[in-house]
Formats: sequence, C-alpha cells, structure tokens
Amino acid sequence: MQFALQQHVPVADAVSPDPGWSLAEHAADQLAEAAGEADDVLVLVLDNVHFLSDPEVIASLDAVLRHPPPNLRVVMTARSDPIMPLHRYRLQGNLSEIRAAELAMTMPEVGQLLAVHDIRLSAEQVELLAERTEGWVAGLCLSALQMEESSDPQRLVTDLAMDRGSIGEYLMEEVISAQPHAVQEVLVRSSICDPVSGPLADAICESELSGSALAELASTNGFVIPLDHQGRQFRYHPLLREVLRHLLNGKPAAVQRRGQENAARWHAADGNLVEALQHSVVAQDWEFCAELLARGAAEVLFLRATGRPVSGIGRFADATPDPGHDIGRDWGVGVLAAQAAVSVALGRYDRARGLLDRLERCHLDQGSAVLHAFASVLVARQDGDAQRMDEAASILVDHDGQGAFGTFALYEKGSLHLWQGSDTVAESLLQQALKQATAESLHAIALRCVGRLAIAHCTAGKVTLAAEFLNQGAALLQAYPWIPEEFRVAYHLGGAEAALMHGDLDLYSRFLRLVDAALAPDTDPALSYLQALIRATAYQSAGRYVEARDVLLNNTGSELPDTWVLRIRADILLLELQAQMGKPQKSIERLESLARVNESTSSRGLLGVARAQYAARDIDAASQVVRRIVTSHHAPPVPVLIEALLLTAEIATAQGHETAAVEAATTAVQLAATEQIVLPFIPAGPRLHALLHRHPALINLWPAPLDDAPEHWARDLLADRENKQLAENLTEREVSILNWLTTTMTMAEIAAELYVSTNTVKTHVAAVYRKLEATNRREAIVRGRQLHLI
Repeated sequence: MQFALQQHVPVADAVSPDPGWSLAEHAADQLAEAAGEADDVLVLVLDNVHFLSDPEVIASLDAVLRHPPPNLRVVMTARSDPIMPLHRYRLQGNLSEIRAAELAMTMPEVGQLLAVHDIRLSAEQVELLAERTEGWVAGLCLSALQMEESSDPQRLVTDLAMDRGSIGEYLMEEVISAQPHAVQEVLVRSSICDPVSGPLADAICESELSGSALAELASTNGFVIPLDHQGRQFRYHPLLREVLRHLLNGKPAAVQRRGQENAARWHAADGNLVEALQHSVVAQDWEFCAELLARGAAEVLFLRATGRPVSGIGRFADATPDPGHDIGRDWGVGVLAAQAAVSVALGRYDRARGLLDRLERCHLDQGSAVLHAFASVLVARQDGDAQRMDEAASILVDHDGQGAFGTFALYEKGSLHLWQGSDTVAESLLQQALKQATAESLHAIALRCVGRLAIAHCTAGKVTLAAEFLNQGAALLQAYPWIPEEFRVAYHLGGAEAALMHGDLDLYSRFLRLVDAALAPDTDPALSYLQALIRATAYQSAGRYVEARDVLLNNTGSELPDTWVLRIRADILLLELQAQMGKPQKSIERLESLARVNESTSSRGLLGVARAQYAARDIDAASQVVRRIVTSHHAPPVPVLIEALLLTAEIATAQGHETAAVEAATTAVQLAATEQIVLPFIPAGPRLHALLHRHPALINLWPAPLDDAPEHWARDLLADRENKQLAENLTEREVSILNWLTTTMTMAEIAAELYVSTNTVKTHVAAVYRKLEATNRREAIVRGRQLHLI
C-alpha cells in the first residue's frame, strides 16, 4: 500500500513502526495521513475483501471507514459480504452498494454484447439467454465466446455445455469443486427442489448438516441465493442448477429416486400436497401419488386450480403394475380410482372409462370413492349420460356437501339441467354452487357458475341480468388472474352471446377469440355445441347461411342426447337455414316434430315452422303459427317473442294489413328496449325497409341502424377458418407437441416428458407455428382447436 501511496501523494519513506502498533494499525495511520495531505480525492481499491479474516486488519480498516478523512474514498470488491459491520456504515450514510442486481446486464446490454461478437439471435432467444444467465456478466461473456466458435449458436442458448471454456466448466471448477465433498453432495442432491429450505435439504440428503451448509454458501457464494432475511429459503442460480442436475443424472437411479421420495414425504408432512405429488411422479411412487391425490392434491389441482401443474402427471395416469402385482393388494384399487380422476382431468376419457369399468364392483375407501365419483361425473358429462352423472354427483354432495367436491357436483348438476332445458332447477343449483364456491374461495368454480348463469339468462332474453353475472366474472378474473383458461370458457361464451344480443360485433368477436383460445372439443361437448350455436346465429343474422350451416355440421364434439335443448336448438337452426337456402318444404315437417320434443324449445321450433312456411309462400299457415307463439299462455323467451313479432309485421305487410304490421313492429321494439336487444332487428331491417320508411316515427325507435348494418355484419363478421385446409399437414409428432402446448408446461418440461432435448421440442414447435400460420403459442392452440387437432 505504501508503494501505491508514494505514486500519488508525498509520504514518508518506510520506517520501523511504533513497537506498540501492529502493521495493520501502522498502515491505517499512514493512509489517514496521506489522505489528509492529498490535494484531490484519494481512492483506495481493495479487491477480494471476502478473504479478509485477520481481526487486527479488519479492526484497523473499520476504524478508517467509521471515521474517514473527508477526501478518502474506499472501493471494496468481494464475492460475498466481508466480516465487517456494514450495517453501521449504512446507518452513517457512508456506504454505497453495487450488488448482483445492479451488475446484471439488461436485455439491451446483452444484445450489444452479442453484436460485438457478431452473433445474431432472435429477440426471444436473447431474452431466454438473459433469463438463464440472470444477466451474469461472466456467464454471458463465456456464452458469447462459445457461440462465436459454434456453427449453431442458437443451440447454445438452451443447451448446457460442459466442454472446455464453457459456463458449465467454469461453475464446476470455481463453484462446485471448491466445496468439500459433503457440501457438493448437498448441492447436487437438493437441486431437485426450487426453492429449497434447510430442513428440506436435510430430508433429501438424510443429514442434519445440509441447512447450515446452504446458509454458509448463501453468505459466501453468489450462486446460492437466500430468499428471506432469516436464511430459511434458498434458490440456486439457474445455470448452477443445470450443472447440478447434470451431475445428479450421473448418480445411481436408486439414489435419485430416494431423494425424490424423501422430498415428497417432507412436502406431504408440511402440507404441500401438490409439490409432494410432483416429486412422487418423478420417483414413480404410484401408490403414494394415489394417496396424495385422495388426501387433497386432486382438489387443489382440479377444483381449486391454485397449484402449479404437475409435470409428467400423465405417466401416473398411464402406469400399470409390474407383472405379478395383484390388483387390490400390491396395486391397490385406490391407485385405479386416482388414475381415473387424473385421466379425465387430462381429457383421456377412454383411459378413464376403462379404469372405471375395472372398479365397478370394487370396494373403495372414502378418499378413493370421491375420486371415483369425480371421474364418473366427467365421463358421464362427456357421454351425455344424465342418469349416471346425476348419481355420481349425488355421491359427491353426500360426501362433501359444502366443500370443494360437493360444490363441484352442484355446479355440474346445474349445468346438466341447463343443457336439458330445466331452467328453473338449473338456476337454483348454479346459484347455490356459486354461493358455496364464493364462501369456500373456489374461484375457478365460481367463474364457471357465473358463466353458465350468464348463458342461461342471456338465452332467456334477460340480458341485463346476464350482464350482472358477466361483471361478477370480470371482477373474479381481475382479482384472480391465475384462473386457468379452461375454466373461463363458459364466461367467455356468455360474454359472446350477450354482445351478440346487443349487436356489439367488436365485443362479440373479442369474446369468441378468447373462447377459441381456451375451448378444446373434448373438454365439454355442451360448450362446443353452444359455441357452434352462437357462431351460427351470428352468421345467420348476417345472411351468411352456408357458413352458418357448416359451423353446425362441423361441430365434431361428442354427440349429445337428442332430447337435450342444445341439440334441439342446433337441429332447429339447421332446418331454418335449409329453408332460408331455398328448401322450405323439406324443413316444415321436421320442425313441427322438434317443436313437440321439449317444452323449453317448443316456441323456437314453432318460429322455425312459421319462417319455413313464410319462405314457402304459405302466408296464411305462417300467420296462424306465429299467432300461436305470440298469444301462448307459456311466455316464450324474449328473443323468440321479438322475432315472432317481427315476422308478424312481415306477414301483415304482405297481407296488406299496415296497421297490424306497425303495431307488431312497435311492440317488438318496446319489448327489446328494456334489455337493449338489437340482434333480431339487424336482419329484419331490410325485410321491413318499406314499412319503416312509410312510418318515420317507427324508424326513430328502431334499435339497429338501417344504413349498412346488414352489409356491415356480412362483411366484417369473423370468418370461420375451420374449413381452410392446411397447405402442409402436421406430422404425428407435431400433433403431439401441439397437444402439449395446451398445458402450462415449459419447453424444458415438455422435453423431459417426451425424453428429448429442449432444442428438439423448439424445432417441432417452430414447424407447428409455420404450418398453422401462427406467431405464438396461443394462436397455435386456437388454430389447432379450430382444425380439431386438439
């Protein structure tokens, strides 16, 4: 230090220090003297301060820093906090800190570094590289150097290299190998968890020293990062974790499995059932997987939807006992029940049906019986088996009436009655389910109830009430944005139907895009039917009859029972379209029979009959039928009544009954005003054009603009892409990858599930995007669902 001082300020030559002083005290005194005599700011740079351990040196440096000369600045660099009272310097205002977060390179800086090395990556690849390195400068420099020499630099963004000069080699030599063997074992074996605590590491490693080792590493090593001030939770730098996982893969399979089993049981004891399930799946401990699902993991995953998805859970659903295992003894029936529940949750209904058939005569404990009933409800819903679904739902209500499974059962029973046309019963059940879901913080189920209630009221023409439920759903999504896409479908469909009724084409289109992004045809056949009905109704109103027909005919979801109102409504609409396309006579008889199938759809069927008769120019017959609708003692849904009144106005105009026509049209307008219903007036406008212009007062009341409204709808309504053929078909592997994209799994997790590299998955994903004309994951999912590839 004295030599450095002599180069910048005049100091005395070296002399023997005072016998009562240590060398450290003499150096500190000399520094203070030099700083006092310096004309300018004196900067002392001390590197690797984390190596300081001599108490005298630390005390002398502390004395200088606690009362520094005015023109002295000390710059210290360290890989970890030195053994010095930093808190005192902070309180005195004498300390400025530059830590890892400030040193980390930003995205633009990463781009500039790569440009210096003439490396060209996409914005997504640059972002991924910055994310994996967390802006670590040395890691980015090593990556850039390797990419510079590589013929495929993009591969190095995702693949961990362990060769000479790589990040992997650096971490092995500088971080891992520098630790004692016991600490290395802790790092490697505990890398299966993120984050990891001391007690969890102790459980995994079957040791009582792991927690203290992690705490010490966190204080001396920037790659082990504490997550709280108490030092209880830690995480590893992503690149270090990759190296540790690489080393773990070299351990015997029994060691790896033992660590996963230990982690599973520790998390289970701590109440983290989903985390425990994840480790059990990796360990292929299928019996414990079943136990965890029965104990509550299934509720968290499938009903509350608050836990992160379990990667590889499909392996549990497909697992089979080893040869020689006896179902009911070694391979318990509880495993089969849990597998059935997971299978339906993953949309693997054939697998679930087979498992349920094997369990038909088996005795199940309470937890397994609940999983069995849960699976039975969803399989019955998929098959349209109302009786079986009602029986299974009743089991769940009896077992857990006010809890998650009981609330789920009420909601499913309410849905069943809604699709069957029992509107009053459906509303009562859904309202009760919504009340319980709100009380039990079952937000995903609450959103489903809200969506179905909005659909029910919108279909009945109570659009204002439907809007109240939609507002409630919007509040739920704002408060709980983590609710998965598949739980939002009914809400989005309700929003689309309400927007359609209001004649808001833009809002309708936005809601329908959200439906396309979330709805898989094998998730809920009823919702697939409803989506097709809403879309076809919009096309019909725009006069695009062929597209409306094709949407209904191309709905390839599982067949619903002929008596369900959704099926009847679809059949009525198809026959109406047939009449509007020039074949009314063929439609009339079938429409008359449909009008007698279900009371809730009888008025819709009669309206279809009247329209077909009017199209066939049998005006008197059409007049009689429409009069039956208008004067019925059982009030039809408001939209049906409005359409019947508008058809009455058309018929009266054709018959020369001007006053009756104006009266019917005026009544329709007044009836629609309360609920702000616009849709029926868009196609009716051109047909009543002459009547309206003869009565300007009626034009002023007309809810839809007459100028360009039908043409606007015909021109701007979302085109249906289902019939557009792919220029190049997806391979079987690409279809498989597309199905995995519907999950929330990362590319790395998908790769692990398929036993391929992350780079291979990314290559397939790029091909999927190109063939589906998609630019991102969501667009690919939407297009795949439109083409029924998923």
